[in-house]
Amino acid sequence: MADQDRQRTKKRTAAQRSPGRRAAQENQDTLPIPRNGAVSSLPPTAQKFLRAARNLLYEGGFDALRLEAIAKEAGENRALIRYYFGGKDGLIAALVDMLTHDATVSLVGRCEALPKGDERVHAYLDNIRGIVEDRDSFQTFYDVLPHASRDEQLRARIADLYVWYREINERCLGVNREAKDYRRLSALAMVVLAAVDGLAVQVLLQPDLDVKAAFSLLESIVAEEVEFTGEF
Repeated sequence: MADQDRQRTKKRTAAQRSPGRRAAQENQDTLPIPRNGAVSSLPPTAQKFLRAARNLLYEGGFDALRLEAIAKEAGENRALIRYYFGGKDGLIAALVDMLTHDATVSLVGRCEALPKGDERVHAYLDNIRGIVEDRDSFQTFYDVLPHASRDEQLRARIADLYVWYREINERCLGVNREAKDYRRLSALAMVVLAAVDGLAVQVLLQPDLDVKAAFSLLESIVAEEVEFTGEF
């Protein structure tokens, strides 16, 4: 264990002697998932846990994500998983976030550099199609999703990620939250997200499936709705 981790562990141990701090730590699993930085901004040990979990998930599916196995794969103390992520649910949610965070943030930057309207809609959906065709990321996500629907804490964390995804869709489409048709436009962003998820499942099941025509149709529907509202 690195000296930095030892120091953090000592501080955490001391904090556990305080009932107030201990209660706060017990509630850590209910806190929002931080999404204000790339994986590279996390402490090195936290990154090792995430890489280890990703490798195990790729190789053995969700059942392979046991704390002992993750710690062994990372070569770190199992107790540090709770220190960095609040527990297994937090680590899994961070893992799902890690698979899409950098690509998503980059996409927002590219879209917001474009004027609102057809050009932005096209750029957004064209980039999303590239993400859908990346089967590895979605394979991992869909390994986790069925378990999240049955686990209350994990479900809440993945649901929080979907809140973020919907916000990202709104930003990329240029939705104005002050617009009188905001609810309709927000619903449009939600439908786009649902379509993307559905197409990703089909690509996962049929790797040679060509989704270009489907995305072209989706683009025309979105562009027509954008023009109809006239609130961008």
